[in-house]
Amino acid sequence: MGAQKVFATVGVAILAGSALVGGSLLRPEGASAAGLPTTWGSAVDIAAPGQPAGFNAVSCTGAGDCTAVGEVDTGNGTAIAATDSDGTWGTATAVTTPGDAGAFWAVDCTGVGDCTAVGSDGNGEPVSDIESDGSWGTATEVPAPGSGGVFFGVSCSDSQDCTAVGADDNGQPFYSIESDGSWGSATETPITGGGFFASVSCIDADDCTAGGGGLRR
Repeated sequence: MGAQKVFATVGVAILAGSALVGGSLLRPEGASAAGLPTTWGSAVDIAAPGQPAGFNAVSCTGAGDCTAVGEVDTGNGTAIAATDSDGTWGTATAVTTPGDAGAFWAVDCTGVGDCTAVGSDGNGEPVSDIESDGSWGTATEVPAPGSGGVFFGVSCSDSQDCTAVGADDNGQPFYSIESDGSWGSATETPITGGGFFASVSCIDADDCTAGGGGLRR
C-alpha cells in the first residue's frame, strides 16, 4: 500500500494547510530586490493559554501583519490564534469552538485583522471562524459527509467568500463553499481507496486547485 498524490481542479475557492511550527514563529529580516527573504530572524516564543501549544498555519497581508492559528494540545485541544501587528506578536488567545474543544489547521487573511480560520471542533466536525477588525467571532460548524471530518485548508477571495477543503470520516476528500458569509453543504470528491485534500489555492472565487493524497490499494 503506497502513498498516492491526488490533485483536483474545481470551480470553487480554496487555499492551503500549513506545517506545525511548534509554538514559535520565524520572521524574515531583510528582503532581496525580488521581495524574497534573505535572512531569517530568531524564533519568537508566543505565549499561549496552555502548553504544549503550536501553530499549524499562518497568513500575512503585509510585512509585519500576520495571523497564526493552531491549538493547545491538552485534552481534546483548544483552538488558538495570534496576531502580528506592525511586527509585534500579541499573545495567543483561545477561540471557542463547538463542543468546547478544537484546533485550527489553516487560515487565510484578506486584510489586516480580517481572516478566516478552519479546522475541527470538539464534536468531530469541520469548523470555520472569522476574524473581523482583529476580533474573532463565533465559530461555525460545517457538517461533513459521514459522521464528521476536518478542514485542512482554506482560501478566500474576500472576507465573506471562501472555500475550505479537508477529509471526512468516510475517508474521502471534500470541500465546502462560503458565499456572502454563509457556508454551503460539504461535498465529497471521491477517489478510489479514499484520501484527503490537504492544500488548495485559488486565483479567484471560481477557479481553484486542491491537492492532497490517497491510498493506492
